[in-house]
Amino acid sequence: MAAFFTTCKSYRFEENGRVISDIYAYYLNDSLKTSLVLFGDMGEQGNPLNGGTSVSRFYPHDKKILKKFNVSKSESILFTSRPKLEEFYNLIGVFKTSDQVDASKYKLFFNKDSVAYMHRSLLYRGREAIENLLPFSENKYLSLIYYTSSSNDYGSLNDMHFFVDANLERIKHKKNNVSVSAVQLADKYFKSAGYLSASKLDERKADFPLVYERGEFNQILATYYSFSNQLLKADSVWNVMTRTDSTSSKQLKLFSAKEWIVEKAKTEQVLMFNQAHHQPNHAFFVGSLLQDLYAIGYRYLALECLENASSAISRGYPNLEDGYYLKDPVLGNLIRHALRLGYYLVSYEDYSLSRELGQARNLYKETFAKQYDAKVIVLAGYSHISEVPLNGKLWMAYHFKQLSGIDPYTVDQTTYMYSSIPNALEEDCYVVEQEPEDSVTDIRVKNMISTENRSNAFDVKSGAKNVSIKTKLKELRAKNRIYSLLVFEKSEILKDEKSIPVFVNIIDENHGEYVSCSLKRGEYLIQYRDVKNALLSTETILVSE
Repeated sequence: MAAFFTTCKSYRFEENGRVISDIYAYYLNDSLKTSLVLFGDMGEQGNPLNGGTSVSRFYPHDKKILKKFNVSKSESILFTSRPKLEEFYNLIGVFKTSDQVDASKYKLFFNKDSVAYMHRSLLYRGREAIENLLPFSENKYLSLIYYTSSSNDYGSLNDMHFFVDANLERIKHKKNNVSVSAVQLADKYFKSAGYLSASKLDERKADFPLVYERGEFNQILATYYSFSNQLLKADSVWNVMTRTDSTSSKQLKLFSAKEWIVEKAKTEQVLMFNQAHHQPNHAFFVGSLLQDLYAIGYRYLALECLENASSAISRGYPNLEDGYYLKDPVLGNLIRHALRLGYYLVSYEDYSLSRELGQARNLYKETFAKQYDAKVIVLAGYSHISEVPLNGKLWMAYHFKQLSGIDPYTVDQTTYMYSSIPNALEEDCYVVEQEPEDSVTDIRVKNMISTENRSNAFDVKSGAKNVSIKTKLKELRAKNRIYSLLVFEKSEILKDEKSIPVFVNIIDENHGEYVSCSLKRGEYLIQYRDVKNALLSTETILVSE
């Protein structure tokens, strides 16, 4: 990929433009009272070979594209940009006045909110180049010019549609500033409110009025509700965002997922599972398989969510510093369970410009490069286990197969997570599709496991007991409308304040006097914390056989 800059004397960049990066990247210009949104991988880039957004230098083909679209030298060039990740294309932002626009050359389009804009496309080097004109003010248009310049450019028309929809929204709402991101807010509230952070974050939803902002906000909010075991709220938020409440009318032959996967695993080397980050039952299902898979030779557990495997291995348990998503008690319990069974943990996340390829390389390096006959379990997010190109992108599982020559057995838990499927089996996780027609994964399962009252007990062999914990309602509710109940392994929390609880429950005015959960035998410390994460009370419980 050639992505270097050249100087260009024919066109000028508008002064005072700048780029800032957060979850999204933004072009800002205070003089023009302008704030435009780009993707997060289009932030300002010091090294031009790696792409990014510039407000002072052009990419090699920009000048020719501007000329082809009849952009005059008097028009203001705002920025030129190129993603740093795999969906390679170029995007140029230009301000045009109405007297510089010949409407006869454009078609009138409407976005999903019925807002009108103008569109035209041309051929450049045998490839489609697109200009969308967005009404900015009474006599000004924002021109977004999209193009690809070589066979190395994948392109992404979906990205182009995002730029149009998101910036039409920003223009409509006169959004000239950059809001704090939902991720930043969630992190801030978790530090100050602990596992009550979701309710604090929920109070800020009015600060995210735009559709693309609300999507990010709801995704983070659903995930934080799931961290605190408020699963109905997590599902409610997610369904508002995705409106996925479908019912399958297929005539399906269903199988026990656990029995099917364990049997299939005997002839496989790599099992890959995906997960939705707000669905802890996806990780729980993987945990329920670990003991049976260990018995047939599996020894590696690779987790996308685990950023620091070596630390977890050395201390013998994970803590909150080992990964962003390890606020989820189920993921913490999964890692403890794996370590105690004897699994070797693998971190394989990659933060390079080619994340999917980097993940695949790291996974191979930490497993088969060390042991050619290794047997490996992988838990990844959503589409990372796609074995074929999906949405114009090559994913980790595809790259892993190309690198290693090993065909992973891929298990999709996300497609049917909100589908109602008639089920005659007395199973809480079952196979819905074998070898789906799209070949994205090998099987798709419906996971109906409830984790609401489960903690570190993944199967009946673990010797768990159902424990009723009295919630101290009378003692604590007088001063606290809501508080969190956290159950820790006592040996961990006494030496490590970053320890991950094995179980969390939120106590509010509608809660009963007792909390029920399933715990393995051992000694536990219960903490009660308020909305400021202040410690209200503690007690120790012993779970014996």
